[in-house]
Amino acid sequence: GGLRGDGHWVRTAALSPDGLKAASGSDDRTVRLWDVENRECTGTLTEPQGAVTSVAYHPRGACLAAGGVDKCLRIWDTRSQDLVQQYAPAHSKSITSLTFHQSGNFVLTSSEDGTLKIWDVREGRLLFTVHGHNGPVAQAAFSRDTDSSYFASAGSQDKTAMVWQSNLTPYNRPRTKTTITSAPTAASAPAPTASTCLLYTSPSPR
Repeated sequence: GGLRGDGHWVRTAALSPDGLKAASGSDDRTVRLWDVENRECTGTLTEPQGAVTSVAYHPRGACLAAGGVDKCLRIWDTRSQDLVQQYAPAHSKSITSLTFHQSGNFVLTSSEDGTLKIWDVREGRLLFTVHGHNGPVAQAAFSRDTDSSYFASAGSQDKTAMVWQSNLTPYNRPRTKTTITSAPTAASAPAPTASTCLLYTSPSPR
């Protein structure tokens, strides 16, 4: 059976790593948290200011990220349901997808503004802005290997798919202390492009 509670179109959903919880985002500008076994809504996150188009759990389930029409990337603690990080704005147009790195230390976002961005959530800063698509980026995802060595992206208008080498190993070393009290806005963080495109595909002309 379904998890019922949203009164508007549901645009995105994700399961927690243990499969016991779920999250959904909808046009009513909320993220809802669900107990899968009991099919009950356990919380409603109301910070988004527009339709929510993508949600993703941290690999260990400790956090939940969401983005959407308001161009912001937000991360909540799934236990307390407190907003712990906010990048506002993260992009100049709507966020279309987001995903955590397997280490949980980075988030990859794609946007209608034609860019992909990689965020270091341990330090609360924008790490890279990646350009390659000619038009909105519809979807992006990290590979599932331990180091998330690659990520893939798909354009909509430009009809292309790309595979990129992440090049995040130098930024993924263990920290002796992690203290994030607030996140800067994206505009305040310099972002050199460091990821490398390895594969570019496009449909053959007819």
